[in-house]
Amino acid sequence: MEAIAGMMQLAPGSTYCEVGAGNGLFMTALGHKVMPGGRLIATGKGPEVAAMTQHAADAGLSVEAHEGTDTACGLPAQTCDLIFSRMVYHMLAEEVALAYLPQLASALRPGGKILILDHHPDNGGRTRADAMLMGMMPVVPEEVEIREGTAAGLRLLERLDDWPYFGAGEPGYAPVWGPGGEGPDAQVGPSA
Repeated sequence: MEAIAGMMQLAPGSTYCEVGAGNGLFMTALGHKVMPGGRLIATGKGPEVAAMTQHAADAGLSVEAHEGTDTACGLPAQTCDLIFSRMVYHMLAEEVALAYLPQLASALRPGGKILILDHHPDNGGRTRADAMLMGMMPVVPEEVEIREGTAAGLRLLERLDDWPYFGAGEPGYAPVWGPGGEGPDAQVGPSA
């Protein structure tokens, strides 16, 4: 959690948003970093909304929980200083991901950032159709996410190709996105 908090520069008074917060475990741990004075907004599907709300309450936090759909990510426009998503992007169908990315860009406040953590394929797959992890879990290669994010008007600010925090034998990546017009141009391939 400390690595994520540092990478996202979480600070008291910020608005922390999480897409696909599940039961709220990461949301509450990271949500404490924006207190006092911060705001938590999270999205999930169906019963996850109630679970994350309860988890936040149990942790002494309040969260604005919204249900995400296949066409709406659930985050209000111009609201988020920081948007976090962990192991969610690969679960979104391509058309859903392409609908969400411009909405994530719209949800950012000026200077805001998005961190999307996900798994590298371990089978050498380079497309959504053939990329797998452990032979059973479809994943999205980093290069595909970069193309999709850039096409949606996001700007790649930073890349960590070898995200070490998933666990042994679980390769991951962590692009940090900002609104269009910030940072260096996106480059597909190994980071410098």
